[in-house]
Amino acid sequence: LNMVVKNCIIVLVSLSISYVSTTPVGHLKPFGYHRPAESFVEEILLHNAPSPEEFKNNFVLSKKAAIFRGSLINQPVFKHWTNDYIKAKYGELEVRIQALNYRFPRPLGETYYGRDTIRHFVDHLLHSNSYVVSELPQQMYKEFPVIPTLTACGGFTKQFSEVNIWWNKGGGMSLLHEDALHQLNCQMIGEKQWKMVESRYEDLVHERLETEAKGGGDGGASEINPMSVDLIKYPNISKVPWSNITMYPGDCLFIPRGYFHQVNSGSGNNLAVVIQFWDFGNDKSKLDFSDCTGDIDLKTPRLLSDFDVMWKWNGSGYMNFGLDDLENYHSHALDMVIMCGEVCSLSRFEKVCNNEEKTNWWRNCTTIFKTFDVNSDGKLTAKEVNNATWEQVRVFGYEVSEFIEENSVLFECSFIPVRKVENLLRNEIDKYEYLMRQSWITKYQKVLRGSKFYGNRIFTQLIGSNITDKFPSKDIT
Repeated sequence: LNMVVKNCIIVLVSLSISYVSTTPVGHLKPFGYHRPAESFVEEILLHNAPSPEEFKNNFVLSKKAAIFRGSLINQPVFKHWTNDYIKAKYGELEVRIQALNYRFPRPLGETYYGRDTIRHFVDHLLHSNSYVVSELPQQMYKEFPVIPTLTACGGFTKQFSEVNIWWNKGGGMSLLHEDALHQLNCQMIGEKQWKMVESRYEDLVHERLETEAKGGGDGGASEINPMSVDLIKYPNISKVPWSNITMYPGDCLFIPRGYFHQVNSGSGNNLAVVIQFWDFGNDKSKLDFSDCTGDIDLKTPRLLSDFDVMWKWNGSGYMNFGLDDLENYHSHALDMVIMCGEVCSLSRFEKVCNNEEKTNWWRNCTTIFKTFDVNSDGKLTAKEVNNATWEQVRVFGYEVSEFIEENSVLFECSFIPVRKVENLLRNEIDKYEYLMRQSWITKYQKVLRGSKFYGNRIFTQLIGSNITDKFPSKDIT
């Protein structure tokens, strides 16, 4: 019997040793435990910062990441980045919010799902289930300094697509992912840990590509759980070199398009501002740095408000997430007017505009025509469209783009089915002689977990009045 026991122990120990020897290093550990971090993200200080042209050649075109240490911290406006100041100065502006857990597609803010006022968000930050991932309202551009490597001269500022704000109470984390645009990510409050992977290792990260319908094609995320990487299921991760960067307030990190990163927020209040900008592509005019002559100031950041941004948002209404490069819209508009012909009247233009393969229900071709017809002669020319300003092209972009529900205050209607609203309404009509506004709103909130705003909107549209609070049930059809 003793011999049998000894043999069993020997077998178990052998199996254990075999398992340990075949288990990949870092298996079921957070991403980064598979191998030591390397240092391939260049650290830059203001006194040795590259010129815009050097930055274009050595970092943007070569897709090399860089961190600008302490580049904003000595700017006068930097001290404004506190919860109290932002709330007092910009509290009534709105921001888009997402849920820390996903019981609902978006959390309910002060008025809408997926949207909150800055004041309400700050007041409830510590105990909230939400965090901000939003366009930065343009009223706040004057509070944000941009590193001189992008702003001193050259064409970078003409490529600023949109400016975003990320804000949470700490402890958040992202997937290992890439983005479709270049980014300058500046830490304004708190700390973040960035785990960076060069784009050349794309084939090793087990990427799940986004679909074009979700704004993908160039962006996507790894299938791994970054907090517990299954290296048996995803063996190529073991081969991936990575770099570890900790960002502090005043630091700005350049992340090239296609560069993979996994981000962990430190504990406590955490806020970052992100400038997204497009590739230069093959347009040589965008590579023009001829104004970078003489004594260029490469040590003083300039305020974002000094520059135009392709897609700006004023802190209310429809957002711009998912919209294309203005130059692409400009080319689209020019193709449309060329197809219309030399004598492009409104009626001819509307036929071309409305007969495109991809269209939408709100496209107003008359609005597009009048926007480009600057001399109001009733004829649209290629010259007029070719000379269009960004403001004119923005109008075109809005008219021809898809409606994105998450950009709207009406986002709620996308996840509360119409049939459920109809069933609740029939129940109320059958039960009561009169439909009362307040009782309907209360029932809508309680049963369907809808918002007061949308419950009130349904009642108003149903009876055709925003002042009547009582309506006969028998007259509702």
